[in-house]
Amino acid sequence: MHALDHGADAVSGLIVVPLPDRPTDYELDAAGLANAEFATANAFATRAALERTGGFDARFTSAWREDSDLQFALMRAGLKIARAEDAMVLHPVRPARWGVCISQQKKSQFDALLYKKHPALFRERIRRGPPLLYYAMLAALAVAFVSLIASAPRIAAIAAIAWIAMTLWFAAQRLKTTSRTPAHIAEMLWTSAIIPYLSIYWRIRGAFKFRVFCP
Repeated sequence: MHALDHGADAVSGLIVVPLPDRPTDYELDAAGLANAEFATANAFATRAALERTGGFDARFTSAWREDSDLQFALMRAGLKIARAEDAMVLHPVRPARWGVCISQQKKSQFDALLYKKHPALFRERIRRGPPLLYYAMLAALAVAFVSLIASAPRIAAIAAIAWIAMTLWFAAQRLKTTSRTPAHIAEMLWTSAIIPYLSIYWRIRGAFKFRVFCP
């Protein structure tokens, strides 16, 4: 590539993800590749750059954050990453089963590893703080259950209403620009009630696994 010939140590190219007018939530999430700064679906690096940074970290055992890890390693080593818009890859979204976003939450554990290795860049480019909505939904559900056990039905009702409202708001945000078919609406409602707790579980599990407190 011309960019490598002109002194770049790594190059990221253009990723085109074709989508229908009203994609599913899964398709829209996968299309995030098109806006990625550095994604291995279309990236190149010199052998010298990979040897200097150690290449890919095999602890990233899912296709999640491994490209950010390599990008951050290149940046911290002071290596030059160029952009080549003429290096284009067409990346169709593979078919997925109903409710696939539930199993995808397992990938959240690798946020902890990325944060452990590159805390400053993680906060700057990935996420500054925890997913507060998820924790608020968990807190509301916990208060509702504890209040029921403690024979405080009024508090339980208020907490339950708050949980329902946050769940519906979360589902509505996911449906804002996605498919409105009955099956997809049902999927968003169902998964929006489950995703926060699975995500928190995998984030905590990743924090213990990689021995780091991750926001």
